[in-house]
Amino acid sequence: MGYRKVYRTDDEATMNKVVKLLQRSRIPAYGKSEGAGEFLQISMGMSYQGRAIYVPEEYTEEAKKRIGEWEKKGEFPEALRTQSHSLKARITAILWVVILVGGLVFTTLWNLFQ
Repeated sequence: MGYRKVYRTDDEATMNKVVKLLQRSRIPAYGKSEGAGEFLQISMGMSYQGRAIYVPEEYTEEAKKRIGEWEKKGEFPEALRTQSHSLKARITAILWVVILVGGLVFTTLWNLFQ
């Protein structure tokens, strides 16, 4: 039994709302940050990579149907609806990760060879 991604959003509030709505409909669901989002969330307090909601494979179609119904009804405020990331946001996130990881590697190597 695996899990499938059924929804993607940029903010944690929408992720939590969708997870709760699915769980109220008796659909097991959980949300998590995508990509290096967990690292960025911990290290910088924000994530540019978005958040995804996953459900068990057998609930995928039902979950997508429910989410589609909620979006049609306007259950999600405009500001909280799914948005795609711009190229600029993706490059910024990648640069932050490279800077942070590069700094950690440099500091570690510097201390090892001193």
